[in-house]
Amino acid sequence: MYFLSGWPKRLLCPIEAQEPPLGIQADPQRTLFAVLSPFQLSIWYNRPSVLIVSYKETLKAVLQFGHYDQTEWKPDSTTIAVSTANGYILFFNLLSTRDKYLYEPVYPKGSPHLKGTPYYKEEQCAPSLNLEKKQVLDLQAAITSLQSMLEDLIIATADGFLHLIHWDGLTNGRKAINLCTVPFSVDLHSSRGSFLDFRNVHIRNMEYCATLDGFAVVFNDGRVGFITPMSSGFTAEQLHGVWAQEVFDGTCVAVNNKYRLMAFGCTN
Repeated sequence: MYFLSGWPKRLLCPIEAQEPPLGIQADPQRTLFAVLSPFQLSIWYNRPSVLIVSYKETLKAVLQFGHYDQTEWKPDSTTIAVSTANGYILFFNLLSTRDKYLYEPVYPKGSPHLKGTPYYKEEQCAPSLNLEKKQVLDLQAAITSLQSMLEDLIIATADGFLHLIHWDGLTNGRKAINLCTVPFSVDLHSSRGSFLDFRNVHIRNMEYCATLDGFAVVFNDGRVGFITPMSSGFTAEQLHGVWAQEVFDGTCVAVNNKYRLMAFGCTN
């Protein structure tokens, strides 16, 4: 549960653009946040709330990739994955310029805020960063959801597959799992699960839960559940799904890692 603290802040982007933001996502350390527009990715610093760097696609790239859709951060905040409308994943590297800062506070003489304060730079100065597109991956299907899982990226596509991609964006070792091959049951204690009919069914929304080692998922037909590997691997033979019973109108999901809770949003 979250509580509002203070008055809301309105941040005006200094870059002229006619594109409304599609989404905002903070990095795992909560020091940066990404603002995604249809054809532009911007990185902001949290405190102070200032724009650091922005990347805008060329017209040629827009025609090939389609508009931006979703973002996901790598756990160490060095890479951002962006999905596009035409089924591409774009990998952006966030490069830090050491000992260089875009913004530094200026205090009057005699102010108690001294530059000699420990961790002054890290806490009060906005760093200088570069955003560079390093890798492009074509999944040849509409992308519905993407989630970071340690050193890998899990991507759900509209053709009913789950893709396991390395964060370097390379296809070597890439795994694609058909949801039709994943057994589902009413609990993890069942010895056997049934392979339900997943034709024309795909994952609409998912979120990784590190403490439960699995994914809470919402399917496009309204069913919801949890998919977890039964061993250290991530293959169809090692995955098992559990249904949330009597839920047929799910739309979205959020997880709480600390308390190991899953919350599903429903149309009712």
